Amino acid sequence: EQIVALKLIPKKLFDKFKAEKEGLIAYRSKIKNFEHLVQIYHVGQTKDFFYYTMEAAYSVSDEYYIPITLSSLFEHCLFSPQDSADISLDILEGLKQLHSNNLAHRDIKPENIILVDNKIKICDVSLIVGKNTRSSAGTKYFMPQDVDEIPEEHFGIDCDLYAKKKVLYAMLSNEENILMF
Repeated sequence: EQIVALKLIPKKLFDKFKAEKEGLIAYRSKIKNFEHLVQIYHVGQTKDFFYYTMEAAYSVSDEYYIPITLSSLFEHCLFSPQDSADISLDILEGLKQLHSNNLAHRDIKPENIILVDNKIKICDVSLIVGKNTRSSAGTKYFMPQDVDEIPEEHFGIDCDLYAKKKVLYAMLSNEENILMF
């Protein structure tokens, strides 16, 4: 018996549905059970919803599914330099797999880093595109300020690495709110 997480997207939000569906198709066609990337098990749709199932993170609660994310760990943990380095290397391994498959995540942030089977994994594949695709997406505080100056051939990779760098800085400073600057 395996517990999975389910994400539902109402079809009435067509723009989000279309982008997320395209990202999932690209992800599923290239990513097959890599250690530091969340695994997507099933993608489907009903008349009203688009949905997919994926690996479930450990939960904060036994009663409700509240995934343990790097963001939630900021509330309860102080990260040592070694913890920060280990987590950063895991995130880099996940990004390496994405980038070597010509994909970019575009939304690396503590909320999208989860703990599954004692492994750090990148999740929320909804904004994934080709690594050279120039488009504004992601979370404002995790996007480079000079985003318009990044050459197209480096766009997705540079944006992912910039965001990863902010995550590392937050862990080293033990202050998630530093990310808002």
